Amino acid sequence: MADIHCVAATAALVRARVEGGGERLWQLADFPTDQAGAVAQALSRLAREGALDRVARGYARAAPRFVF
Repeated sequence: MADIHCVAATAALVRARVEGGGERLWQLADFPTDQAGAVAQALSRLAREGALDRVARGYARAAPRFVF
C-alpha cells in the first residue's frame, strides 16, 4: 500500500502540472512516477471538479478558462 504522504504529494504534483499546463491533452504517461494509481485518481478528481474534460478512456483535456 502506498504511503499517504507520497499519494498526497503525487496528487499535488498532478494538480500543479495540469493547472500550469494550459489547454492540452493529458494522459498517465505525462506523469512519470511509480504511483500510477495516485495519478489516475488525481486526474479523476480534477475531472469531477471541472478542471479537466475526459475525452476518452485515459485521456483528459484541460478545460478552457473563460474570463469575462
